[in-house]
Amino acid sequence: MNALPVTGERFIPGMMNDPATITEHYQRYNAALPLIKDKTVLDIASGSGYGTFLLSSEARTAYGVEINQDAVDYSRVQYVRSNLKYLQGSVDSIPLEDRSVDVVVSFETIEHVSAELQVRMMEEIRRVLKDDGILFISSPDKRYYSDERGFDNPYHIHELYASEFKALLNRYFRHVRFAGQRFLFGCCAVWNDAVTGNMAIYDGLNQTRLTELPKPHYLLAVAGNQELPDVFNSIVEFTPGTALRQAVLHMLDPLEVFIADQAGEWRSVATSMSLKEPSGARIDLELDFTCGKYSGIRIDVGCLGYQCRLKKMQVICEDKPAADLLKSDRINAVNAIVELESSGQAVSPVVIPYTDDPQLIFELPPDFAGRKCRLEAGFILEAIVTSEVIARRVSERDNEIARLKSSSFYQLSLLFERLFPRGSGRRKILSSIRFWGK
Repeated sequence: MNALPVTGERFIPGMMNDPATITEHYQRYNAALPLIKDKTVLDIASGSGYGTFLLSSEARTAYGVEINQDAVDYSRVQYVRSNLKYLQGSVDSIPLEDRSVDVVVSFETIEHVSAELQVRMMEEIRRVLKDDGILFISSPDKRYYSDERGFDNPYHIHELYASEFKALLNRYFRHVRFAGQRFLFGCCAVWNDAVTGNMAIYDGLNQTRLTELPKPHYLLAVAGNQELPDVFNSIVEFTPGTALRQAVLHMLDPLEVFIADQAGEWRSVATSMSLKEPSGARIDLELDFTCGKYSGIRIDVGCLGYQCRLKKMQVICEDKPAADLLKSDRINAVNAIVELESSGQAVSPVVIPYTDDPQLIFELPPDFAGRKCRLEAGFILEAIVTSEVIARRVSERDNEIARLKSSSFYQLSLLFERLFPRGSGRRKILSSIRFWGK
């Protein structure tokens, strides 16, 4: 059986590298394990089959029901146990007998069907569940998953708000408990309606106490018509030596290049994805583009957790002399610290990120505006930067900022702000620039 195509509609282990997606999916199934020990369990919409296989490690019998026959065939070859069966079926037509299942698991399924099918899905789940059976289900919270992020998942047909999700479950089950789930860097599911006041939450870098957890993108629920069993709070830790920890810590975020368009807004022109690069890896980027009216270029270097050394950064513009961006008097950095190191005539800046969106911003020569250009860049990934090193560098940066604010340079920058008020194209480009200098 050939591998399933990676479309983004279903999670396929080994074929998808986003740490949030990996963690969220595995956490749901791991959280279900204490509920299914020595029981008959149904995984409805089992997808590529990995989750049903995980459930079968604790269940007496595990059924994976999936509408896509190719996915069923793939699962049967990829995941094999004597107590594990994969069947073709749908959420409104489950190929099992009435009252034959102790636990139904349904993760990231309900949003993929219409509102009408969601009702029929609940009815079908009730049909196959024993009288004392339970349902463990998840659903994205439309408010925080989609609305507030301006995000549109093309595979989601009918997402539910939290109130709608709760109302639907309460129609079919007398007892329901809810949790919120969201990837943080690690992942935490807390079985309380509110954690504010019950948990000390800190931004570890700045030692700032937060008032609440970020709003969950997903809702988890355990439902049944008898008293519910204990459900444990769940935390995923990236322990040393695990493949998942390596996938997260040694993952290079997309390297993206933006240019300032005619309105002075940043527009993405290239993305170069390079995953799991070892320390010392060289990444080269070549890009042809037309320079915008405001001659600005921004490079989102990704590389969270890595110290990144710039070996080459130049822009060639038709008949103009090449602009060597590494010889600029200063590099404008956002969410990163840049240390300039030189050897003879060569300048080799080191970029140390301290959040998940490190950026470098350059102003190109004014006569490059509107011309066809070519960017040639080279990066070397160096050692993984520890939190202690980042904290020390940030402290040094803050001291430098305090010194700069007392300088005439800072007063000149305030004058620049007045000369180029908010709303002008040039102001938009430079509003996010933080100046670092000697």
